[in-house]
Amino acid sequence: MGYAQLVTDINALLITGLLAWGCYRINMITAFRRPGLEQLLAENAIMLLAHMLQTGALLEGEFPGQMALVAFFQLLYLAAYYSIHYSFYRYAANRISQKTQVPRWLDRHALAVVIGLVLMEGVGYVRGWFYVLTPEGRELGPYYLLGNILAWYPILLIIAVFLYYRKALGNFEFFKLLSFLLIPGLHSLTRNSGLGRYMTMPASLTISCLILFTFYYLERSIQLRSQLQQSAEDRLRIAVSQIQPHFIYNELNTIYVLCEKDPELAQRCIGLFSDYLRSNLDGMQNVGLITLDQEMKHVRTYLELEKIRFRDRLNVVWQLDPVNCMLPPLTVQPIVENAVKHGVTKRRQGGTVAISVCRAGSGKDERTEIRIEDDGVGFDPEEIAHDGRIHIGINNVRERIGMLCGGTLQVESEKGKGTRAVISIPRHVPESVRLLEVDR
Repeated sequence: MGYAQLVTDINALLITGLLAWGCYRINMITAFRRPGLEQLLAENAIMLLAHMLQTGALLEGEFPGQMALVAFFQLLYLAAYYSIHYSFYRYAANRISQKTQVPRWLDRHALAVVIGLVLMEGVGYVRGWFYVLTPEGRELGPYYLLGNILAWYPILLIIAVFLYYRKALGNFEFFKLLSFLLIPGLHSLTRNSGLGRYMTMPASLTISCLILFTFYYLERSIQLRSQLQQSAEDRLRIAVSQIQPHFIYNELNTIYVLCEKDPELAQRCIGLFSDYLRSNLDGMQNVGLITLDQEMKHVRTYLELEKIRFRDRLNVVWQLDPVNCMLPPLTVQPIVENAVKHGVTKRRQGGTVAISVCRAGSGKDERTEIRIEDDGVGFDPEEIAHDGRIHIGINNVRERIGMLCGGTLQVESEKGKGTRAVISIPRHVPESVRLLEVDR
């Protein structure tokens, strides 16, 4: 019997290792983390190891210090076992808190219950209140039934929380979380008969972790598909937002005037305008990343058009280090357009837009920084945050660089002094980009 349980524990440990690796890969590929799941797997692995070593020590035969070693592994097993209950409660509370508020005292109560049960079972095992493990098997103590009843308290507490917040969770989420407790509960009820004789508690909890991981994987797959669809819609909106009717009208009007005054410049302006429109349409269709050089070429085209229109009112300063990176299309150009449209050209005398690219950080934190600064009218960030308008361009840039290449966008501004935007693109592109390329 002991050898059968040992083999079961070994198989369960291998499954736990595979689940942990799966969580690691999902987190690395998608930058998506569900708090508590990794901790559950780690505690389950500790519990499995403790139970395996304990079983092995009992099967080894008598040797000096055998019972002391068995007691140590039992205490480690109990600590991990009850910690799993608390981690699962935290995992479930995190899901519930996304829909409604969970009182903090519940978390403190759950933690106190787990600590109390670990201490009670530890002292009870040493003193023989509940049971004692021997090479011949388990010897029941005088308070064995009471210990079993108390051990069910954290499970009943979690079920009570689920029932109380069932409406907030919804039926699917409710039964998904409840399924984690189903198999360990059945094991406890059938421990002394049938399958319970061969299936250890760590093994039953491993099956529960497998079920939870399966739901986690499916949830992440659905969310990733939704993000891909949303990304396509965002690219369409931002591309259209960069070809506003007033911009087309202004450029066509500029070309019309130049046709009489400077036909050669008008011809050049038509070529630039054609390149600008082509780049926007290409950016709308591109689902992957482009090089920084390609994006900067589009920025230069846009600025040349605006320079023809605003002449001396628009000055551009370039400071580009010989670095390159991959980033989503239409990332820098919308920020530069904001600097021109809402910054320097709002001043009668105009102003300067400074664009710089450099390498920053080192090692894993190495990144490419793209700075767009202007000395225009600036704005109050608090007023913008509460003006009731949806700033599609800035929000889309921030979301797309975050999702597609792990980048960030920071914007600082002050009224009357100008605005500075900093786009940071990490040197090492996350594997989410490779996943997107495969899906495409």
